[in-house]
Amino acid sequence: MKEFLAVLNGKPAQSSLSRGSPWQMHLSVCEWTLRLVGFGHYDLSVANEEILELAAEFRFKKEYESLRCVARGEATLMEIARSSRTPTEEEQILRTQLKTLMQRVVACANAVCTTPYASDEGYYKNYRKNIANAVVLDEEAGSMTKTDAQLVWRDRMPCIMAGDPRQLPPTVMTLDESGINPFAAEAGVSILEHYEVSGFPCLVRDEQLRIVHGGFDMAHSLIYPDMKDFRYGECTKLENHSQAVEIDEWVMKTFSLTKSPKGKVYPTFVNVPGECTQEGSSKCNYGQNMAVSDVILCILRETSIEAC
Repeated sequence: MKEFLAVLNGKPAQSSLSRGSPWQMHLSVCEWTLRLVGFGHYDLSVANEEILELAAEFRFKKEYESLRCVARGEATLMEIARSSRTPTEEEQILRTQLKTLMQRVVACANAVCTTPYASDEGYYKNYRKNIANAVVLDEEAGSMTKTDAQLVWRDRMPCIMAGDPRQLPPTVMTLDESGINPFAAEAGVSILEHYEVSGFPCLVRDEQLRIVHGGFDMAHSLIYPDMKDFRYGECTKLENHSQAVEIDEWVMKTFSLTKSPKGKVYPTFVNVPGECTQEGSSKCNYGQNMAVSDVILCILRETSIEAC
């Protein structure tokens, strides 16, 4: 709601958020509500039937007149409240009305993407409990705790999980602290691994579709040696990754390294020994981070590759 009101008042939407927040306007509840009320350049040119019906209701129902004034830029929420005989009560009524409207916007969605914790809060809890027909735990299900998954996956709904239990496991801060948490090892078993070892059927994809040809060779030999039928997909061929080829050629030339085999691009590792520090339970190599940053800046300066 804060972001929505910030935009209506001519401020950047993220001005109400803490620094470094990953929140983005695109496809957010804020953006869809701005589309619903027809603020500025926001429109409903692409929308489903449910939200179009809600937009029509907003345009014509008398109860939304005050919010329509706010959306048209004729007054702010505070100005409308102050014009009432009971400003505090009127402001609370308008905020409750707006909150209900935003909840109904969420209810119109075909799919809602959120975190497990957020799915049990605010606008999203009603969607999860009363509207959603299935749950999808995305590619990080291999590092999701069972308790996180159970926040979302309830009431016997169909569930699709995707992930890799051989990559990073769930974060358990007390795993190495003997006696503090007797269930730490259990917490370290992800929801995906739990069902995999329980005997549930799993589809294992043995085709690499994301990493350029050659970039997965080391991981295959060290982590997935049992995957005998592994192959790279057509989309990973070098002709589809001109930037990877250009970076590989620049690295080979600049650091006099051995060229990758024909038709492949091998990863390049940067090692700065003696710079590793430990902060709590985390390790960091600031010297190595700076070295990698310098390499990236040189690539951007000396090749045709542009920063995204």
